[in-house]
Amino acid sequence: MLHPDGRLAQRQGTALTSLPPLSVYVHVPWCVRKCPYCDFNSHAAGEIPERAYLDALRRDLEQALPSVWGRQVVSVFIGGGTHSLL
Repeated sequence: MLHPDGRLAQRQGTALTSLPPLSVYVHVPWCVRKCPYCDFNSHAAGEIPERAYLDALRRDLEQALPSVWGRQVVSVFIGGGTHSLL
């Protein structure tokens, strides 16, 4: 965790020597059809508000930026529904 001045925070007496890597998960909440075994938060697609979803995703990432600034993204997971619907 970073302090507002950019220094690494200390936890229980030990200082981080470097920022930990970051993995990003992007959830796709729409499916062609809802499978009976699936426990993801997903819904059968009707009309998909693609532009609104991508705008909200971008705003969410921008809001999180101050807390993850400087960390290397090592993986991006895209999960949930049917990704090709976007």
